[in-house]
Amino acid sequence: MDRLSIVESGLVYRNPVPHLFSRHAYYPSVIVLPNGTMLASFVIASAMESTDGQLYLSRSVDQGRTWTEPCKFHEKDLRVSETGRITHTGNGHVVMLISASDRPDPHIGSVNPVNLGHVPNRMSLHMSDSGGERWEQPCEIKSPLVGPTFELCSPIVILSDGRWLLPTSTWRGWNGDAPNGMKAVAFISDDQGATWPRYVDVMDGTGDNVLFWEQKIIEINRDRLLAVSWAYHEPEKCDRPNHFALASRESLAFSPALPTALTGQTPELLHLGEGLVLCVYRRVDEPGLWAALVQVTDDGAFDVLEQQCLWQPMSASTSGQHGSLVEEFRGLKFGAPCMKWIKQDEKNKTDNKHEVYLAFWCMEGCVSNIRWIRLRVPVKLTGISDA
Repeated sequence: MDRLSIVESGLVYRNPVPHLFSRHAYYPSVIVLPNGTMLASFVIASAMESTDGQLYLSRSVDQGRTWTEPCKFHEKDLRVSETGRITHTGNGHVVMLISASDRPDPHIGSVNPVNLGHVPNRMSLHMSDSGGERWEQPCEIKSPLVGPTFELCSPIVILSDGRWLLPTSTWRGWNGDAPNGMKAVAFISDDQGATWPRYVDVMDGTGDNVLFWEQKIIEINRDRLLAVSWAYHEPEKCDRPNHFALASRESLAFSPALPTALTGQTPELLHLGEGLVLCVYRRVDEPGLWAALVQVTDDGAFDVLEQQCLWQPMSASTSGQHGSLVEEFRGLKFGAPCMKWIKQDEKNKTDNKHEVYLAFWCMEGCVSNIRWIRLRVPVKLTGISDA
């Protein structure tokens, strides 16, 4: 198996004048349009949970090497904080999934440190048929179950049969109420996001007090779906290995979640062909952003073939060693990776490797910025495309 290799690295956005004002960037999401233009969304805020957090867009016409000055996605209420994820649905059509959280008191964070409850939030879809140049009025998502709040962890997933999935997790309300427990689920839409009448359980660790977050779902070979999630054991206040589950595309019935050999958080997935999967995640036993090549076998095994560190913080994170999970969230220094296929330069093109564009947020020099890495990866199938 050919190894992964880093081709280039750079910045999507960094505050150009951190000595004048605080401006941090978090939670990137990137798509590639049919003409090769890349569109990125991310949040810019004075602090991770500040109410001035605003969703911005930036573009690149040189395969993500340089980016335009960010522009606001829209004007928002200062009593609301928001994050977003974008998906290219084909032919230049783009959908932005936004989660808006009510923040009437800017002195109170979005998560209750007593019970891990979350402030009220709501999700909506914003559609564009112009590659993100113009946007229609938002359509609020009516959830098919009570959260009462929900995690925004993934863009909309477009299945090859035309159905849309919205991977998310139920989350406790501010008072700690969670009528359906805290579990990873996926909303299902048969009408391209107009309605979401039903859902499936993806990973449910309620009985074992295991919380599943940051799940990603991708379609792999033989009409199967792969889900991978960060797992956290609440009583022991520690991370468990990332877990995975499989389902047939037709039934969407996921197998019981099983641990992987990846000790980390916030996984991102990309299918490389014939069950070979690239997983990029925030590793916790050896701090840094790591890439793993994984073979998902026909009998349902999750075999890690190789791993490589892509980026490390200047000072190692102490994940899992804080007094509470809320404190751990606030101490994060990097995360939220996202990946897309990009066209290779003809002069560097090889027969058996393709290039992947990876973006993530990270703290460097006391400033949180959006960094990118171009990865050359082995593939098992030709003709891989990115809708």
